[in-house]
Amino acid sequence: MADAVRLVRAAIQELDGVLGERFDVITCHAVLEWLAGPAAAVAALVPLLKPDGPLSLMFYNRNAAVLKRVLRGDFAGALEERPADAAAPVPLDERDVTRWLEEAGLTVVSKAGIRIFHDHLPEGVARDRLDELLAVEKEFRKREPFASLAQHVHLVCRRAT
Repeated sequence: MADAVRLVRAAIQELDGVLGERFDVITCHAVLEWLAGPAAAVAALVPLLKPDGPLSLMFYNRNAAVLKRVLRGDFAGALEERPADAAAPVPLDERDVTRWLEEAGLTVVSKAGIRIFHDHLPEGVARDRLDELLAVEKEFRKREPFASLAQHVHLVCRRAT
């Protein structure tokens, strides 16, 4: 079983040349918001997929970052829509990510919001009533406008037909 996993240290844009194989599924979660060129990374993942393989993509959502700042009273920061800390991840606009996917030949087949309510609750509520909170999160994860306000947006994509 140990040989079933192979670790490769390389930039996403270098993986096609390093790996030399295609994958049934690619999961890219909480990566794009840390990259200087997230669009190029999306384009580099597509050649690594087998023809029917899905790409599971999750990213830090700009809408959630704006909402969080407003709820904290940082109105000027919300209008600037940039991270308060230069070392922080850069939240992405779903419209941009969807455009990058389409340009790379992929179509979004599923969307869900991850952590819609959790991060906005008072400190102990999530911990003390986690089962109830999870039920609410699951119920609203695919409903708009909630999915588009979540901390992370999770998209499952396939090649456009």
